[in-house]
Amino acid sequence: MKDNYIHRREKEDNLFSRLQEETIKELQELSGNVWTDYNLHDPGVTIAEILNYALYELQYLLQFPFETYLASDGKIDFEKLGLFSKYILTEDSIVTVKDYENLIRKNIDGIMNCSVTLNEKNKYMITVELDNDTDYDKTINKITELYHSHRNLCETLEKVDVGKINISRGNRSAASSSPQFNTEAMPFNIKNNFPNEYYSVQNNFPDTYGLNEKGMSAGITDEHEAKIMQLKAYMLIYDHLLAHTLHQAINANRILELSGETVPAYKPGFKISKIKELTDDNKFQNNKLQSKDFLALQKSHYLDFLDVIYGEDTKSFFPDEDNITEQNRKRIELIKKLTLLNANRNRSFNILDKDIDNNSPIQRIISAIFGYNNNGKESIAELLSKYKLRLINDTEFFRDYDYLDTRHIIEYMESKSFDYKIEEVPEEKIVFEEYMFNDLESNLNFFWYNILFESFLYYGNSIGNYRIINNPETNSYLLTFGIPNNKRWTNLGFSADKSLLIRLANQLQSFFNLLINSPGKTVYLIEHILLNLDDEEYNKLTIVIPDRGENDKIKEKYESFISDRLPAYLDIHIVWLSFEKLYHFEENYFLWRKAMADKDTDKAREYAEEVRGER
Repeated sequence: MKDNYIHRREKEDNLFSRLQEETIKELQELSGNVWTDYNLHDPGVTIAEILNYALYELQYLLQFPFETYLASDGKIDFEKLGLFSKYILTEDSIVTVKDYENLIRKNIDGIMNCSVTLNEKNKYMITVELDNDTDYDKTINKITELYHSHRNLCETLEKVDVGKINISRGNRSAASSSPQFNTEAMPFNIKNNFPNEYYSVQNNFPDTYGLNEKGMSAGITDEHEAKIMQLKAYMLIYDHLLAHTLHQAINANRILELSGETVPAYKPGFKISKIKELTDDNKFQNNKLQSKDFLALQKSHYLDFLDVIYGEDTKSFFPDEDNITEQNRKRIELIKKLTLLNANRNRSFNILDKDIDNNSPIQRIISAIFGYNNNGKESIAELLSKYKLRLINDTEFFRDYDYLDTRHIIEYMESKSFDYKIEEVPEEKIVFEEYMFNDLESNLNFFWYNILFESFLYYGNSIGNYRIINNPETNSYLLTFGIPNNKRWTNLGFSADKSLLIRLANQLQSFFNLLINSPGKTVYLIEHILLNLDDEEYNKLTIVIPDRGENDKIKEKYESFISDRLPAYLDIHIVWLSFEKLYHFEENYFLWRKAMADKDTDKAREYAEEVRGER
């Protein structure tokens, strides 16, 4: 029979005792001929003992339950850490006709029988039977709206047929309810014993060493003080190691967060007497043990781990992003969207929703891999119209507005025919505001023509494509824009004030960032079954993506990524449109969507012709 009493741990049965024992053993093996005193009064043994005790304390701090390091305020928010606690396949995932039938029975009162089938045009027919007390017309509208709010790609509704059954209210069957899962942050009642700040191992030394908080004894010689300072500097290496490890443990949950918040960089804030005499303060406070780049790399490794969990490779979609913090931000947005949207990636948009900004899961996934915000409310076409600008292609611009071409100035400069000076424009980080466009219109004669050419829209968001040319004879300045790898330079405007042109160039850059990166409708779906053009392309899905100059290899990767996520029954066509073509496409696309939402069949068909022709 097993004894029922608390087992008393032997004094020697702990990590500190084992560390000290192993240390002495190693010293004897490595330096036995010259190191003969292993008693506690020996300075080398004392240092080893104090360091081993520091490791023992560190081991205590690192052996808390794993959830301790993930918790914040006593709870673990799994989704914030990328460990999604929601069920990936939810009750809203509609795939089969039975799913549609269950959806209708559950959400609409008075349904006695429900049958969902496909007709010869590959469109859904919904037949339901109601009891006599149920409103006929309201029920048809409810079923239609419910269907379209759960509609899958390349599916549509042909008709809802309703019949009636005489049945008493007492015989109604209650709709079954699916279990609801609690996805709130999981409480753990977690407490940890992390200290607020690191306590230096030097403070554990006996007073005679002169290292602890009491400092050096009065009246010691300069030689003795120098030896103490040498030992303090030596021990500083261990202070860094231990403080850095503690900082990582305390901030583990923040390193793992799927957020743009930065983890505080490690700062050696431990208190040691005479530390300013030991170190270069500037270098000491800006050490590289845990810089922002290091922390960003740590987060990148965690994102790699999440990629393995979810079978993704998010880093590969941002190969040209040199800034690892920015790459992490884009990957985080993609990971957050992918795991929750993949379950319903076959879902389409609601054609009856008058808010045309509503997007299907696959649209949001595609937007995420391009790093699009997808929260805006205006397309490129709408933004250009707002600022009374018209987009034309390069050929048309350089043919009709050749007097704005300043390449002759560049040629003269290269041949040194004129004493002009050319300067790059310094970058100023600004966010576009409405008043800035008034500044551009008032000061740059280019905007008097109310046009933009395509390359300007492509490359105008890079300050490196602007130059300021100075004519010393007139003491005036010219702001020009150049297309990369092309000697086409465009005259944007003159001024005697160089600083004004610098400010305007940076406002222009921020304006083009708004045009290119902030539109809400960046990816477009054309489901040919909705065009109603009798072309028998029931399962054809055309995906329209803005062509922002990606190379063919990257486009192939994107196309493969998109195709891999869509149902096999779809005939997928991906079209990349230049900004000029996209500008014209968007106008008809939005009119088509609006006509469908308004249930205006004639106009929807008219704009459907244009949509199919544009793309």
